[in-house]
Amino acid sequence: MAGNDYLLFDEVEVNPHGGVQEAREIGANAVERDRSLPTRRVWPAVVKVPWIDDRRPKQNYDAIRGRDLKITQRLAKRPEELAAYEAAVDELLKSGAVEELPLGEDPRKWAYHYMCGVPVFANQRKSTRCRICIDARELNNFTNKAGDEAAADMDLQSRILEWRASKRVDCEDLKKAFWSVHIDESDVKWLGMCVGSRIIRWIHVPFGTNWSPWALSSVLGKILKQIGGTDGAEAISFYVDDVLLTQTVSKIRREVVPALEERGFEVHQDKRMSNLDTGEDCIGRGVSKEKILSEKFRTGGWLGYDWLCGERIDVIDVRLRQIELAKESKVTESALRSAFGKFFDPMGLFAEVSLELRWAARLAHERLKQRRKDFGDGTDIVDEETASIILSTITACNSFLQSDRILPPRYLDVSTLFVFVDASEACIAIDIRVGSGTRLFAKFSVTPGGTMPRRELEAMRLGVEQLYSIVVALRSKVTRSVIATSDGPDEIASEGETSEGEGQEELSGEQCECLVGQ
Repeated sequence: MAGNDYLLFDEVEVNPHGGVQEAREIGANAVERDRSLPTRRVWPAVVKVPWIDDRRPKQNYDAIRGRDLKITQRLAKRPEELAAYEAAVDELLKSGAVEELPLGEDPRKWAYHYMCGVPVFANQRKSTRCRICIDARELNNFTNKAGDEAAADMDLQSRILEWRASKRVDCEDLKKAFWSVHIDESDVKWLGMCVGSRIIRWIHVPFGTNWSPWALSSVLGKILKQIGGTDGAEAISFYVDDVLLTQTVSKIRREVVPALEERGFEVHQDKRMSNLDTGEDCIGRGVSKEKILSEKFRTGGWLGYDWLCGERIDVIDVRLRQIELAKESKVTESALRSAFGKFFDPMGLFAEVSLELRWAARLAHERLKQRRKDFGDGTDIVDEETASIILSTITACNSFLQSDRILPPRYLDVSTLFVFVDASEACIAIDIRVGSGTRLFAKFSVTPGGTMPRRELEAMRLGVEQLYSIVVALRSKVTRSVIATSDGPDEIASEGETSEGEGQEELSGEQCECLVGQ
């Protein structure tokens, strides 16, 4: 069936573009690995493109070739960017993920459909100043986002929660993970591309199609299940190319990393982060920024957060600690959106900063909306009075981010959760904390409109919905939860479960409590 993937584990020298071979299950933790034996290199999975039906995209070589040449001609006027672009193209060709058109071959017969490679520049980066993005919009019209139901759950919040709810963790980053998965030979001819005046076609999974995430997650999910076996499966999870190991981490790491490498997935040794050497008494403890400076630690990351870890340190922080507007004489709405969008905090650990930034963005939007209505000039420039208020807000946020604040601990005991929900005319707030008082998740919404009872009901709905998603993500780790509101003594208990507050006077009239079943 189109879209299925298959694992090739039997022979060392197997052509990944050959026929379909039945997978053979391997339990990597079933026996102790003999370190004296050389690592057995085997091919990873091969995937078929998940076509919607028998229809295929049209031959478009001439149009794509012309577009590619225009990109190169335009960059010729900017030598530095052209050099970075050519370096990125050379790196792609050397990677082995693509093959180049042989001399004398007709490009229209060699590939039946072409995509265009588009350069994206980030001059502030010290390395990889140019990245090549794939314009696969036409191809995506003929493909499904998934070829089967084997794709892993790619929920960012769940992976972050697992990371914070596990005492000992090891984070592994896979090198060029998408390029480690092969494309079935029958589909390669539909994956042509013109980039940097070169004509190529993909023989490994490209990053940029609507089915690329499925291809990687389906393959990795199957491989990690084989490696982990029945007992260790829950100790291994991943999000795209980031792998998280928990529980008996040192034992799992000794088995998982070599097994991944055998299957074609290499690990970034310099990006590996773990707290295996962190003192037991330091795990789950917040530390001030001033205190951190006197300790030895290393800064890594996990899904958008900075992880500061050492023998006496195990805390996290947001990556962006200085909010800066583009260097323009005037404050514009587009510049605000660009600057504020870089503050990435999906769990709301610093929701107060996000709230201030969203309030500033809404203020600019409302003022400009009124101005456009009054004058019809379509301007994007914020007036001086509003700009002054916004700049003052940004300064206050930066002062907080750079202050000697307490950085939250990475690990949290999530057995008991307290969910605080409330609403006002300006904001709907959800704040979920663990028994120690440390924040696990928060979301402050500045959406206007609605009566106060309706806004309070919406806050309760969002709070319960968020609590449910956390309980599902953390499986049996959450055993008790308390929802606190500003009104009403409502009791909440799942069907078949008993509310601990039933028949008791332990909770105030502003709280409701429920036990979460195993």
